[in-house]
Amino acid sequence: MAAEHRVTVAVPLHRAGAWIESVERSVRALGGSAHVIVSDATGEDDALEVLRGRLAGSADCDFVGPRAIAAGWVAHCNDLLRRAATPYFMWLPQDDAVDRAWVDEGAALLDGDPGAVLAYGEIHAHDGGVLDAVEPIPVEPRFAARDPIERVAAAVAAMATDGRLIGAPFRGVFRREGAPLLPDTGPDGRWADQLWAASLLAHGRFEAIPSGRYWKTWREDATHRAWVPLDSDGDFVEAVDRHVLRALPAAMRDTAARVLWQADHAAQVDRADALRHALVAADEAARVATQRTACVDGELHGARDEIAALVRVIASYEASRSWRMTAPLRRGVAMVRRARRRFLQRG
Repeated sequence: MAAEHRVTVAVPLHRAGAWIESVERSVRALGGSAHVIVSDATGEDDALEVLRGRLAGSADCDFVGPRAIAAGWVAHCNDLLRRAATPYFMWLPQDDAVDRAWVDEGAALLDGDPGAVLAYGEIHAHDGGVLDAVEPIPVEPRFAARDPIERVAAAVAAMATDGRLIGAPFRGVFRREGAPLLPDTGPDGRWADQLWAASLLAHGRFEAIPSGRYWKTWREDATHRAWVPLDSDGDFVEAVDRHVLRALPAAMRDTAARVLWQADHAAQVDRADALRHALVAADEAARVATQRTACVDGELHGARDEIAALVRVIASYEASRSWRMTAPLRRGVAMVRRARRRFLQRG
């Protein structure tokens, strides 16, 4: 079956009951365009069987049930990559969605550019499960650079400043042959998708899908929880050295390490400077606000005294004989004003 297609789309499920409709829509949208593997390695709910029933008769879709593999999403994704036989491959997380053009355009780009190893486009927020108003994740143009060191440096800089940029390519269409497995970074798969994409950049360029659409759901327990600016602590540096730099040719590694960590250091300095300027601006704004509050408090205090005095004067005047005697005149003035307004409205 896989031999009939050039792309395999693997959908790893885990407690996927809430996403059955979304998975079904994506699989149907890909009909005839890709070999789809829907897999549940743990079988903790009946989502796989429900999908098997709904998609019965689909010649493009295989279903793989519980099996003995290591725990965690990284091992599950790697098992699916090993099962594929097509030239191109992509993972589709259960809570995301994709259209057919994403796969077709991605494969066409890889067909037309032997130097490209992955194709992806902007990532849009899914209609459901959005936590906040999320802007689309853009394509990082530096990932298409000819120089592998420049690409890898851009990837690590993204990990240090904006992890979305290097997390997004995990959802792209890539060449299966020669592609690395996702690295084992611990039980939670910390940085695994970013490190994988960075290591793939050591092998080739990432191209931009022009119009195909991909939608990501922003859930608190999804893999993007690690897409936050990372400090260059020992664990991060060691992970990059082990999983990214070693993917480069040996002759490039020393040069890449110097460029990479200098670039990372510069990014951290820029970020620190930006934070410092923001703090100074915040302090100044707080000082001005405090001064304004003091002035307003003083003005309000004076106004309250004046209003209280006026209230006393008005109360005294309204209790006087003059106020009672002029009441008919006040009513007459009001009637004249109303009559004048009606006249003007008719004219």
